[in-house]
Amino acid sequence: MTTHRHHHHTLNFGPTSESASWWPHETIFMVAAAGFPPKVIPSIQYLLPPQYRYSLVDAKSSAELCEALIHTVLGWFSFYQAGYLHRDISIRTVFLCPSPAEQRAFEISADFHQTATKSVEDLTLLLKGILVDECSYQLNDIEEKIMRVEQLVQELGVTTTCSAFIIDSDMAIPWETCLDSGRDNQEILGNPEFVSSQFAQSMEDGTKYLQSPVDDLFSIYWVALWAILNNVHTKQSEDELWWRMKITKGSEARAAASVNICGLVDPEETSHSPIVQQWSPVLDSWFQSLDRLDKDWRRQDARLSRRLNSRADFYLPLFHYFALRGVADFLEMIKPHYTRLRTCLPFA
Repeated sequence: MTTHRHHHHTLNFGPTSESASWWPHETIFMVAAAGFPPKVIPSIQYLLPPQYRYSLVDAKSSAELCEALIHTVLGWFSFYQAGYLHRDISIRTVFLCPSPAEQRAFEISADFHQTATKSVEDLTLLLKGILVDECSYQLNDIEEKIMRVEQLVQELGVTTTCSAFIIDSDMAIPWETCLDSGRDNQEILGNPEFVSSQFAQSMEDGTKYLQSPVDDLFSIYWVALWAILNNVHTKQSEDELWWRMKITKGSEARAAASVNICGLVDPEETSHSPIVQQWSPVLDSWFQSLDRLDKDWRRQDARLSRRLNSRADFYLPLFHYFALRGVADFLEMIKPHYTRLRTCLPFA
């Protein structure tokens, strides 16, 4: 299989010099933590020095991990706003900051706001005279999701201090390229342990598949599950060691482990490690939220592919809607849990 390298333009954003002494002298990797549009340079996963690779498994508390995941989702969306699907989110592309780094405040850029709303206006014209089931990505929904994301960022108290970042594994692809190729001529990309279940099934079957923002967002869930079961500061129970093995054994075994953890009747039962006790209800809420998002995406995708021949100009507003909704749903879901997790003691 041939891997296509995408030499994207460089966006000149980075941490402020006063607070980022740990930052490499040459900014050789893309940062998309909360306020950073991405800086993308090919093969950066090999250029990022080991001393800057603080894995999520190193989180010392649930509060630290939760904040890191919030920054990861917002960082992914900064990356998306700049015009790209990541397509390879894994435990090897998401990192904790080794020390606090100041960044620009998170925002939904004016350019993306214009792009997202204009794509729906264009779609309205394209749909004139075409009978299509009522779609959920109308202009007012896009506007509402933009405002909701901005409001939730404020309510969560997201600051300009970066706690986690996400790097480009060199598999990112511009929206237009992804949509122009559709399900044809697309590489099967991603680490099997972290791709969405739908995508994992297509990888196993060798069937065509259109990667979407929903796949990227589901990958963050699987990264979180991996980080929880492999945390270096907690001692795992026998159940947890079994689950940790299961998440490496394919999508069905991984899903079974997820169901077991989400379904714990008494997460605080003492045989479980503190991190599993604290995160079981979070994972349960998160998976349910993503499952609803995924079902709605597949329903809309089926309608477009069946009736409108999967045209890219119809898909772009769908991508934007589900990217925005996915971020808003995550922030809404995590908000009450974040309040609770900040009261939990460190693991060690």
